Amino acid sequence: MMKSGGLGSHRPLSGQLYKYTNVVKGWQQRWFAVDPETGVLSYYLFDGPGDTVQPGQPARGEAHLAAAVVCPSDEDSRTFTLNCASGDMLKLRATDARARQEWVDGLRAIAEIHTKAMGANPPLQPREQLAVHGAMASARQQLQQTELRYLLDLTTYPHKQVEPAVQPREQLAVYGAIGSAPQQLLQIELN
Repeated sequence: MMKSGGLGSHRPLSGQLYKYTNVVKGWQQRWFAVDPETGVLSYYLFDGPGDTVQPGQPARGEAHLAAAVVCPSDEDSRTFTLNCASGDMLKLRATDARARQEWVDGLRAIAEIHTKAMGANPPLQPREQLAVHGAMASARQQLQQTELRYLLDLTTYPHKQVEPAVQPREQLAVYGAIGSAPQQLLQIELN
């Protein structure tokens, strides 16, 4: 049985589903609840019809629905998968075909709302953009100064074994991070 509220009603989508854990344990009964405000699907240990999930009971696991893809399975009329943006995948089974369709529709609707909200974040204000560029320029300058000190030590003390402050492979990683960081930082929403 599944309890659902409209997305605007702030009531979570919840009910019993079976989660595929692994080849040895197979399908395990769990209680699932979706918070439409946060877009998080949580699941709990659940022993069956007489069992209840207690308030404050820790979730067994969680999945964020933003940018998630919900796909009904071809293997039967009750199974579906939830592919999260994090790379996690949950293989789930409802009690019947109708319940599966309700879960698929509900999860897709919440995922769509939270995916759109991710894309609607405003870009950084010009002042924050300047701060990000300033921080990146400062990091680039510090790295160049470290390299120059290393080269100076090599030429000043050629007989002495001088360890570089940053190994060549790490230099490439640092340059790669510095080069891609401005684009990544420009996408971060400031609170």
